[in-house]
Amino acid sequence: MSFGQRALEFFREHIAFIAVLIIIAGFFLITAGLLIDTNYNYPLTAQVFIKTGIAVFGAGVFSVFFKALQASGVFREELAKIVFFDSVHLNSRGDIEDIWRNTTRALHRNAFPDIDEKITEAVRDVYLPVNRDYCYQTAIRDHRLEWLDAQRPNLVRVVLKIKAELVPRRNVGKVNFRIVYRARRIEGVDNQFQTTNLKVDGKEIKLSAVRTAADNPDQVNLKFEVSLKASECVPISMEQTYIVDVYTEHDYFQAISYVDGLDVFVRYPADSMRVIFNGVGAEFDDIVEERPGLLSKRAKTLLFAQQGYVMSLCRI
Repeated sequence: MSFGQRALEFFREHIAFIAVLIIIAGFFLITAGLLIDTNYNYPLTAQVFIKTGIAVFGAGVFSVFFKALQASGVFREELAKIVFFDSVHLNSRGDIEDIWRNTTRALHRNAFPDIDEKITEAVRDVYLPVNRDYCYQTAIRDHRLEWLDAQRPNLVRVVLKIKAELVPRRNVGKVNFRIVYRARRIEGVDNQFQTTNLKVDGKEIKLSAVRTAADNPDQVNLKFEVSLKASECVPISMEQTYIVDVYTEHDYFQAISYVDGLDVFVRYPADSMRVIFNGVGAEFDDIVEERPGLLSKRAKTLLFAQQGYVMSLCRI
């Protein structure tokens, strides 16, 4: 350690004692100046002593005040807000995602240094997506199940009515929606999937089909776009009709955006159908006690990708 470093360390450790000495020195200089001015005819010399003493005395008082603030933790707390990213400070930064990425990688670097970057990307893109334009509140999904016809005992027609409150993300003028339905094509069944009566804030919306680069014949992609004011909560509703082959597939729902409160109702012919309901990545509770022909389930939130529910249907 150099002499300068040792001196600085000594000053830091003994700042309170040094401050007291400075105050005493300032007091003596002021006193000397007053004595010179009173007993001797040297006014300029007296003024030099008095002004120097006042400066030294002020420096000592400031040092004591600074040490008191340091001891109380005021500076430490304010510095911690910047170093450890207080939420108010974070809101003013433009590199929040970089901070989050570096923090997440640091958490896993020592444990899994070879895949820490992949873990970070998965958490960001899959578990904590930040690119959602909207969320749903108090959503209701009401299923009505019925057998398609006697000639096809394995096919069930599902009529699903959806209602929710739609909340756009802040600072987003236009909200892009995507409706995805995945199911195997059923031979001899036309219009296997339909969405009708789509309304946002009471206004009917037209849907358009979307073909993706990875074209999947068993996937239907629909999209629509609406303009909403920031944080404006508006009702959205639609009706979907689709066919499920109980021999080869399940009826399932997977949230593609945040859902704050979801009620699910399933109405079915209890004399010929059995329905088994399971939450996927989320906990569902009974709204009312289950009875033949009706299931009612409630989830508080669906916030992560892959969360939703699945229903297994079978004939009895």
